[in-house]
Amino acid sequence: MTGKTGHIIILIIIIVLAHVGQDIYAQGTDMGLVRKPGAFFGITAGPLKSNLIINEGTLDTESGSNSGRSFYGNLEAGYLISKYFGFKSGIGYTSYSAEISLYSYQDALMNRDSENESYELRITASNINESQSLKTMIIPLNIIINIPLGGIASIFVEPGMNLVIPVMKNYSNSGFFTYKGYYQEYNVLLENLPLHDFSSNRLVNAEGDPELKQTWLDATVYSGLNIVINPKLRLSGGFFYSRSVTDISGYKSRDEFHLSPSPGITNSLIGGADKVSTKATGFSITLRYFISR
Repeated sequence: MTGKTGHIIILIIIIVLAHVGQDIYAQGTDMGLVRKPGAFFGITAGPLKSNLIINEGTLDTESGSNSGRSFYGNLEAGYLISKYFGFKSGIGYTSYSAEISLYSYQDALMNRDSENESYELRITASNINESQSLKTMIIPLNIIINIPLGGIASIFVEPGMNLVIPVMKNYSNSGFFTYKGYYQEYNVLLENLPLHDFSSNRLVNAEGDPELKQTWLDATVYSGLNIVINPKLRLSGGFFYSRSVTDISGYKSRDEFHLSPSPGITNSLIGGADKVSTKATGFSITLRYFISR
């Protein structure tokens, strides 16, 4: 799904409302528009501003993450116990994109050359930029709280939890790396030898799949204004916020993390973080159809 898909879904909702909106005036606020308990299903869509939050770890330097624009969509089913309370669940989709920067990096690790001789690989790097893309399936469970304002309007608050399952993930990064090799046996430091992989300010590009947990939990809240369109349709619009409550990183040996384990190869920056979490904010529109009215 893309932002264009979200715009199409929102447009469909608007078209449906254009056909049924005249029912408000035909029926009036006292003829069938009373909020009654009952089962419903619905659709939610909207744009998000998403972010990956990186807590420092073995990177031991300054890093940052910029948020990207993404899309949220959800098919839901639920039940209103009363005109004030209810619950809902369903299945949804959320995408995340983020840009992570690491301004400087240094490391040293033991390695072996093409002749199987052991040496210490010394690495310094700068201006490392990484693009992260994450697409997830979500299973929400929310409580519905309605506060009637009179007439056809009410304020709603829907706190809850999402079970998040990553379905697509990838990263690409680039940076300038300097590699030196120290041979303790000969007390020799090799540098500026590109043919032997000991190069200076080498531009390294890499891509792959970051290691993430198979599932995690998001805390979420959706709040805004609810309008009764006719006895079977309700329109809601409001702001959406979610944040993971557990670490989403799947890297297990972070103390042994190396951004570049060998010359010309780089891993994802999130492998060296103490904790990785997601955050998303946005605006969503929900259209609900009540089964029995």
